[in-house]
Amino acid sequence: MDYVTITDHDTIAGALEIAHLPQVFISEEVSAYFPDDRCEIHVLAWNITEKQHEDIQRLRSNIYDLVPYLIQQDIPHACAHPLCPANDKLTIQHVEKLILLFSVFELNGARNDVQNETLRSIVAALTPEMTSRFEEEYNFASLLAQPWNKHFMAGSDDHSSCNIARSFTRITPVGGTDEGNTLPAPAHLLQAVMQGNTSVNTVPATPLCFAHNLYAIGYQFYKNSTDLAQDMHYSSALRFAENMLTGAPELKPLSVKTRMLTLAGVLLRFGRGKRTVEKSMQANLLEAAEQVIAQFPQLQFAASETNTIQALKDLPQREEMLTHFISEVTEKVQHVCVDAVLEDILKGNFFNVFKLIGSIGSLYALLAPYGIGYSLFSKDRKFAESCLQHYGIQNCMRPQMAEETAIAYFTDTYCEVNGVAKSLQITLSLAAAHNKKLDMLTCMPQGSNAFLNDPKLAPINFPPTGSFSMPEYPELSLHHPPALKIIQHCFTRGYTLLHSVTPGPMGLIALLAAKMLNLPIHATYHTSFPQYVYRLTDDSSLEETAWRYIFWYYNQMDAVFAPSEATRQDLIARGLQPQKIHVYPRGIDASVFTPSWQRGDLSKEQQIKFLYVGRLSKEKSLHLLMEAFRRVYPQVPNAVLTLVGDGPQFGELQKMAKDLPVKFTGYLEGESLIRAYEKADIFVFPSATDTYSRVVLEAQAAGLATIVSGVGGPKENIIPGKSGLVVEQENAEAYAAAMLSLACHPERMQAMKRAARSWAESRPLRSAFMAQWQLFEKLKAQSQAA
Repeated sequence: MDYVTITDHDTIAGALEIAHLPQVFISEEVSAYFPDDRCEIHVLAWNITEKQHEDIQRLRSNIYDLVPYLIQQDIPHACAHPLCPANDKLTIQHVEKLILLFSVFELNGARNDVQNETLRSIVAALTPEMTSRFEEEYNFASLLAQPWNKHFMAGSDDHSSCNIARSFTRITPVGGTDEGNTLPAPAHLLQAVMQGNTSVNTVPATPLCFAHNLYAIGYQFYKNSTDLAQDMHYSSALRFAENMLTGAPELKPLSVKTRMLTLAGVLLRFGRGKRTVEKSMQANLLEAAEQVIAQFPQLQFAASETNTIQALKDLPQREEMLTHFISEVTEKVQHVCVDAVLEDILKGNFFNVFKLIGSIGSLYALLAPYGIGYSLFSKDRKFAESCLQHYGIQNCMRPQMAEETAIAYFTDTYCEVNGVAKSLQITLSLAAAHNKKLDMLTCMPQGSNAFLNDPKLAPINFPPTGSFSMPEYPELSLHHPPALKIIQHCFTRGYTLLHSVTPGPMGLIALLAAKMLNLPIHATYHTSFPQYVYRLTDDSSLEETAWRYIFWYYNQMDAVFAPSEATRQDLIARGLQPQKIHVYPRGIDASVFTPSWQRGDLSKEQQIKFLYVGRLSKEKSLHLLMEAFRRVYPQVPNAVLTLVGDGPQFGELQKMAKDLPVKFTGYLEGESLIRAYEKADIFVFPSATDTYSRVVLEAQAAGLATIVSGVGGPKENIIPGKSGLVVEQENAEAYAAAMLSLACHPERMQAMKRAARSWAESRPLRSAFMAQWQLFEKLKAQSQAA
């Protein structure tokens, strides 16, 4: 270096330690404040004396006193990262005051590049008329001759020694050299900065860069305060850390003897055949780190004993490599820990669960630097975009997102056979048809969406780090999402709202992403999970535990959407705030169905056909339907019952119906499902655990009289007594009576079928989607305003 200075925050102690050396000058970064609201601004002051430092410290509590002093003393200075809220008080009004105060602005290499580009755009738009308006509005005259004319300098703002010269300023000296020295004097160089004889170079920073800095600071502190360096050669993970997280790693190749001792040490440290979750979290992380490095050649190179920082000088590449490493390590350990939690829950080992949940918490603490980075960069981006909107400047970084709502749905189910998955596919299709920005994010094994006929319905899938199958539902699995990869995607994509469809693993990632990215988050309560737990286990304590989780989860949301008023009341009864819960509109495309009278199929000799469509499982109360049909059949000998669907109760129901005219079709879709609806007369849906039930609307769209339970949401999808019947008593006798009241009275049944079709036609799908989208936008605006 030709010249050296240190700009510590509000101190020159570091600079004074080397001030006796030639070609060193004293500088500092000043924490200054607007006196009225204590908004903090950082000011770079170069080539100062100790006396000037004392004066600066005395004056920095009032930026209106500090800046005139710097100008009067002819101290070269600049406003550091002017769009970065140092203490979360920065507003557009403060930025306009900074325009009047400073002639030089810093382009910062450690924060969001959106800030730098926004600052360039604002400066480019400045005019004498604008600065005159600022002077009049804020009632003070700028001390600058041309306050609309700005200059830039760039600095790395490197706190870890890993990003030196990430951003830098090229200076064209204005003349003059030190006596006997060919170098320009520091004063001449800094004068050139103040006059704008500079060009700046920056490598855009990202949250990955910010996290890299935090990891490096933590690692270097830990290394210097412990004997970690002595163990460096025993672990490729530590060699990787040394190469990636220090400015100048110093490693020597290991001897063959040392390598053998290292291998023995690793085997003794981690052991073989021991349950992974019983080890300490540190041991699990180190073991996973060794495995990840061995798995990827690029990470092996980064952990090489002979590698140096020069071989890894591509800064973005290093940051991406570190992120890949951290992500893979946490995914490996997460898989083991989450599986252990689920196993213990199923076995009733709840004390182990609490211990393991604590371990998972410490695991996610490893991701904290990324959380901080994404949170800060999201705030920075939001403020920068508000500045651009204020001045009517087009967003040069994300023009496609300007003032638009962009929503990411998080769901654990999408390609499975259930009502929620079908509704999501329809929602994605409608969003595309209305040119709305909506992505469906899910986590499922590769190839799971093979059955989707329309490529436009394909979700954005993140392959799971592992899966866990439920014994009661072996075909249903909980997939472990790759958290960091999903959060990176959300930040890059620039969503303005996150929406959780399910409270499972993907729903938890949605909540984590919302916290990290400072985004509003909504959720839909689709499934009565606690009631399902009770129906499947007959254990009220497990049901209560499920309710506690549901309350905790949905209480984190800015808004909760219930598919029915009954569901809304259930959530309110469990403690959720009523003003947070909204019943959202739902609809059906009735045009895809052709009722029997439109087909001319009104033969008096036809059978009375009862139909059920849905999952064949215990929580759907299908035993009531089978018992009711057994009572109906002797009185209506031409009655038949068709069950469309599949599930764990398939075999049991077949045994119950072995002497009855009951047909099991298995799972149907598309035209086959539509025909099944159209051939029926009466739709019976006895489930008391459904929050909405799309099949009830589909049945009415096909022109079927409908019978539903008096518990849950389906009863709100009919007009009681007109388009269908509500059974208030949850018993077979009540369902049999409702079925007979229609089967034995053809005129009433036909009138109800026509009313059902009219009711479905009054709820068009497209109108419901647009009403739902407008509700999203309204609530998002309210969340941001709050």
